[in-house]
Amino acid sequence: MLDKEQQTVFYEALGEKIRDARKRKNLNQEDLAEKLGMSRVSIVNIETGKQRLPLHVLSDISEILNITLGELLPQVKAADSNNLDPAILNKIRKETEDSSNSSEKVMNYVLSLMKKNS
Repeated sequence: MLDKEQQTVFYEALGEKIRDARKRKNLNQEDLAEKLGMSRVSIVNIETGKQRLPLHVLSDISEILNITLGELLPQVKAADSNNLDPAILNKIRKETEDSSNSSEKVMNYVLSLMKKNS
């Protein structure tokens, strides 16, 4: 599990990835907010890591920005400060490359991997 500091780093990195992908699509924060039915302030907070978005919103963002969930998810360090096993990260990336995967399926897959490796 990630401690609070690691969670903060995770959401900040996620926000940066969302911002970078948004800019590559030539969308401004208002455009993305409108497509998501959110306020521009929410997008600012997501991109700065201050707002922790639900999986369905992350899934919607990946669809709008035409990027896989795996490409959006930052690499994280486990609570013992070791990087996650590269084999696990590759499995997660493979599982999330297919845009037909629901965010619930992806989360269940990630949780099952975490249980196997704890």
